[in-house]
Amino acid sequence: MELAKDLIHYFRRVLALKFDPQLEKVFDRELTSEELKKLKEHGALMTNDEKAINLIKSLIRAYSDMRYSPFPLVPLELAIIENLKDK
Repeated sequence: MELAKDLIHYFRRVLALKFDPQLEKVFDRELTSEELKKLKEHGALMTNDEKAINLIKSLIRAYSDMRYSPFPLVPLELAIIENLKDK
């Protein structure tokens, strides 16, 4: 479950920084310069904003589903697979 939470936080930061570069000042207090650099690089790779938003929504749903599943990793794996395939 920790991986799902970490992915949600990471992609949220990537997307937030992409839409509002001024957030770098806020993230600068939490992250190293190398981490900020990676966030920017990954944001530049996100060419389809709607797909990125859907990824975060899917990860949030998976995180919620993981708490009740007898196979906790399956919802996370499915969320990732669904978002990797072409829609």
